[in-house]
Amino acid sequence: MTMNQFNDTLVDVSLKVFDVVIAIGLVLLSAFVIMVILAIVFRTYVYWRGVTPTGATSALYEYDTSTSKLMTDPRVSVLKEKPHAYVDVAIINTLKQLKRGRDEYCVSVGGTSERITDVYNVEYVATNNAPINSMTRDLANIRVTKVSLVEVRVNGLLRWTLKNLVIEYEITNVDDLKRIIQTEKQTNEQLHQLLTPTKGETA
Repeated sequence: MTMNQFNDTLVDVSLKVFDVVIAIGLVLLSAFVIMVILAIVFRTYVYWRGVTPTGATSALYEYDTSTSKLMTDPRVSVLKEKPHAYVDVAIINTLKQLKRGRDEYCVSVGGTSERITDVYNVEYVATNNAPINSMTRDLANIRVTKVSLVEVRVNGLLRWTLKNLVIEYEITNVDDLKRIIQTEKQTNEQLHQLLTPTKGETA
């Protein structure tokens, strides 16, 4: 085999390998697009039909704030995924910290952890009323009181069974938030009065 023949053969092989790689890439891309479309269709269907709790629940963590007592196994921890580590929900003390980042959680028992998978939706539920808006949201202090896995069934003909992760929390600085809202309201009213000319004043 001459050098030219060898080069031609090498080029042919390289082109065939390249064609195979391109074909595999297109197949993977098509599969990814199909999966995304199916996920969107599924979520749209569930949103449209709604879900109904089946009554099956699993309490992963529960803390009674009235008695300051942990109601679940002290060896069990629920951890929220952060960029470089997991944080125990028991020590999360602000609403901003609880809801920031991805809704990925895991359960740890005696140091052995397992990710909570196959969760359709993560719900954050406040157990008390507080004036939460765009201004006070980042100032709200909380205590996570309960984390549960709740089984739900999709309404309609396709009665799939799903799992929701429900995280309940108590806002602990309600009075402070109310004062902030009241102060902001008074400030806005004063600004409005200052910027609104009245008779007898020079505009």
